[in-house]
Amino acid sequence: ADILLTGTDEKTMMIKLKRRTRTKAALRSFVFPGWGHFYSKRKASGILFTTVVAGAGAYALFTQLDYKDEVDKFNDLKDQLRTLSPEKLQELNDQFGKVEDADDRRKRAFVILGSVWVYNILDAILFFPDFGHIELSKNKQVHISQNFSNDTVKFGLSLEF
Repeated sequence: ADILLTGTDEKTMMIKLKRRTRTKAALRSFVFPGWGHFYSKRKASGILFTTVVAGAGAYALFTQLDYKDEVDKFNDLKDQLRTLSPEKLQELNDQFGKVEDADDRRKRAFVILGSVWVYNILDAILFFPDFGHIELSKNKQVHISQNFSNDTVKFGLSLEF
């Protein structure tokens, strides 16, 4: 339904806003860390979680690549091992220790990434702000003004609370 504002009579408009909810914030944060915080008007938290998860993700990727590199080196040494000389056996054992260390770092990185992501979702749920309700009292009004000049139409809306 269109509303024609002529300036000669009063019009009443009903504006229905969608309510922001914890569930919607949590789902957004699950899909993309920080999005639920932006949705709930907490921009600083949104930027923080987006940045921290991106950093944790980059660290997890780095440790994954490091782990793969150490495994490749270990497999190369194992392939080169034709004789069981004590030096080669010790080198193989040392490289296996590096593989285990890289695997531990990689697992920690993914635990950190998962933990920050889950905390991001919990924060979106637990610290969701109370948006309250917009209500107009009896003596408060919604004013709509229009201005027709120079072949342009301008509208303004003001709410008094």
